[in-house]
Amino acid sequence: MGYVNDGGGEGIRRRGCTFSKGDFLPEESFQSWANYGKALKQTPARLMDRVLTRSLDSTELEVKARSNNEMKRTLTWWDLIWFGVGAVIGAGIYVLTGLEAKTVAGPAVVLSYLVSGVSALLSVFCYTEFAVEIPVAGLASIGPGVGQGTAAGQAVEGIARQPEAEGKIRDNRKQRILNTIRNSEELRRGAIEQLEKARSRLRKVEMEADQFRVNGYSEIEREKLNLINSTYKTLEQLENYKNETIRFEQQRAVNQVRQRVFQQALQGALGTLNSCLNNELHLRTISANIADEISNIIRERIEQYNRDVTIVNTGTVLQVGDGIARIHGLDEVMAEGSSVKATGKIAQIPVSEAYLGRVINALAKPIDGRGEISASESRLIESPAPGIISRRSVYEPLQTGLIAIDSMIPIGRGQRELIIGDRQTGKTAVATDTILNQQGQNVICVYVAIGQKASSVAQVVTTFQERGAMEYTIVVAETADSPATLQYLAPYTGAALAEYFMYRERHTLIIYDDPSKQAQAYRQMSLLLRRPPGREAYPGDVFYLHSRLLERAAKSSSPLGEGSMTALPIVETQSGDVSAYIPTNVISITDGQIFLSADLFNAGIRPAINVGISVSRVGSAAQIKAMKQVAGKLKLELAQFAELEAFAQFASDLDKATQNQLARGQRLRELLKQSQSAPLTVEEQIMTIYTGTNGYLDSLEIGQVRKFLVELRTYLKNNKPQFQEILSSTKTFTEEVEALLKEAIQEQMERFMLQEQA
Repeated sequence: MGYVNDGGGEGIRRRGCTFSKGDFLPEESFQSWANYGKALKQTPARLMDRVLTRSLDSTELEVKARSNNEMKRTLTWWDLIWFGVGAVIGAGIYVLTGLEAKTVAGPAVVLSYLVSGVSALLSVFCYTEFAVEIPVAGLASIGPGVGQGTAAGQAVEGIARQPEAEGKIRDNRKQRILNTIRNSEELRRGAIEQLEKARSRLRKVEMEADQFRVNGYSEIEREKLNLINSTYKTLEQLENYKNETIRFEQQRAVNQVRQRVFQQALQGALGTLNSCLNNELHLRTISANIADEISNIIRERIEQYNRDVTIVNTGTVLQVGDGIARIHGLDEVMAEGSSVKATGKIAQIPVSEAYLGRVINALAKPIDGRGEISASESRLIESPAPGIISRRSVYEPLQTGLIAIDSMIPIGRGQRELIIGDRQTGKTAVATDTILNQQGQNVICVYVAIGQKASSVAQVVTTFQERGAMEYTIVVAETADSPATLQYLAPYTGAALAEYFMYRERHTLIIYDDPSKQAQAYRQMSLLLRRPPGREAYPGDVFYLHSRLLERAAKSSSPLGEGSMTALPIVETQSGDVSAYIPTNVISITDGQIFLSADLFNAGIRPAINVGISVSRVGSAAQIKAMKQVAGKLKLELAQFAELEAFAQFASDLDKATQNQLARGQRLRELLKQSQSAPLTVEEQIMTIYTGTNGYLDSLEIGQVRKFLVELRTYLKNNKPQFQEILSSTKTFTEEVEALLKEAIQEQMERFMLQEQA
């Protein structure tokens, strides 16, 4: 029973055991000897191609795409029969030949080898037909009647039909390229239509230019954004089309063609965009070129697109109030439950001689822009004050250069003297003059500015630099804009630096300007920490705040080198109220106070020291013997003068003695006046006080007193140098010194009177 194929391709069943030539030779290549000859002629070339070349994946995919069928990878039953026959015949002849070769070597051997060779050629022929002609079979499957034969038959048929198949392939490829171009053109036309719509909208905007002059360029910017968005959509469509093309087509040639088409379409879209913008989008209200701007925006967005991931620590603000924000999140900052570790150290600062001449903050960091400060030692910011055994009584004077202080309110080395008064009464001037007067006295000075204006601190530093005082001075500054914690720490930092020099057997002077600002900063901190407030809202330990600071000033005992630390705190009062909380606290801690009066300051008495209520608890122990001898009755005479002056305001007629006493008192008050930053040496002070208390100024007018004293100092220095030499060496106002001074006063008085008469 078999099948016959009619013209329509439908199989018809036949009865009986009848066979035709097509049953044994189904392939066209086996039905004629000419086909065998043609295949044999092409065998060497195929073998060479098989040895030297290898088909690529892209080639097989291209053949597969052209044929639209799967590749034939298996042998048919007809191929297996021929392979089996060849193998059996070859093996049998080989065995028989071997048996015969043992006995007789004759024509049978030659014949067997000939038959074996033919069988081998047949096997090689079949191998080459199957292995080499697979791609050809794929090509042959394009034509009609595909899939009816074996691989060898399809190979021979494919060779015969190859020109026709290649022509169809070219037609298909051309058709696909045309379709791609057509799709790209449609996409480009769509982009152009969108751009035309945008251009129409911009033209409409141009027609309403007058309205834009009133409302600004918001509408123009909106149209620009719409145009940019439409362009982005066009680019996104082109990109999607490109991705789909790459995924769909795996053929190298077709991919290249479609990429070129895509690039041309993209260039066409961008070219149309630039053309539309450059030629027609010119608004009268816009001076910049919109076309270039939009093109640059698109180009920059494409080129500068950044895919880097940035990790940011963020949180959420839950509550804000009273300068405090409650935040949830921010895991990398200090939060409740965070681990802490003790360093084993108490707050300390570096100390060394290198700090002289520098301006630092409360953490001993330089703020004068002159680089870092090298230090090999450290000292605790808060250290205990010296004990009783470590101290000794104050006996050495610390000259301020101001007659009113050195003569009536003396300050000794190791003493704590308060300078108190209203604002703008010259408190800081008294302190700075004291620092200026320490030049050449081997005294290290520390000026601590707490909560002061930065301009005021800069003025003080400039004065020190101009007068050469920065060579022995350290400035610790925390201005008004500094945090409260740093204003609180600044005095302790200055005290630590002064202690460093005191314990190295040096004399130091520290100015606190002023502790009331430190108390205010401490009050802020305490209230924020929710500590219970006390008087004037200050915390209960504000007294201890200042006592532990001022008690660090001391005069060291002999075993410790007799160094000293003199403290001059400055406290500002409100309207002369010395009974306020902070002033009374500091007054009770210090060894005296210098009160500056606003009335005296406004009356032109500078420094405006109220001698009546100012006091020094050290007294004459802090004066040299010569000053005691000369200034002993000065304070008494000034007190009597103040009392008489008050009564004289109510009396019209005064006796001669009272008038003389008032006249002398006025001249004594005049000699106490000094210019700022003009301190006097102790010898000049003694000469000035002696001249006034002994009546040498009574004959002069009040306006002539200061001029005469200035000329007297100059005359005495130039013509009587032994006066200063004896006084500085003996520290005593001897008869010889008094004689020299009287002689100089008389000579200068005569010269002065002659000058005034002339």
